[in-house]
Amino acid sequence: MEVTIDCEDKVASLLYREIVKDILQSYVLSIDKIHIFVDIKEPIFIILIRWGETAKIEFEENTIVKRHAEGVKVTVRDESSHLAKQILGALKTIYGENAIAKDENEMVIKDAKPQDLKKITISGSENIIKKATDILIRIAPEGFRVAHILSDNDSLTLISSENPIDSKWVEKAKQIQKHL
Repeated sequence: MEVTIDCEDKVASLLYREIVKDILQSYVLSIDKIHIFVDIKEPIFIILIRWGETAKIEFEENTIVKRHAEGVKVTVRDESSHLAKQILGALKTIYGENAIAKDENEMVIKDAKPQDLKKITISGSENIIKKATDILIRIAPEGFRVAHILSDNDSLTLISSENPIDSKWVEKAKQIQKHL
């Protein structure tokens, strides 16, 4: 992973590098690049997180689907909590209140049919976007309450400031996102 910091204040640059390192220790995430732009005089803070290609989780290959009295019972084959959380979390998002967790690896989907579930493909990007957003917020300065987020297929960019964000900073963030 590459971390670049564009800041005139060298001490601030070193501090942000340490902050990024400390915060990322809490996450298991495939990040390719983090770029931070800081203008202390304005004050403006822009941070980009770019990740690599996310793998799709094939639902049918990773679960056992059986009929159940209330609908369908889904059991995640791999007992690793990471995969189970992703699959069961996606089912909860899709089926809402009809998805009832039975334990860490099992869920019952009320009023569903096994053939409905076979069509599901889960993108790993949903999880990455949630984690990347959390990272952006944790790295940004606390006093910078005004924020604007730009996103594309493989990155998120946060613009934050104490003041309303001028369009020139949105353009600067778009340039960073495009060229890095």
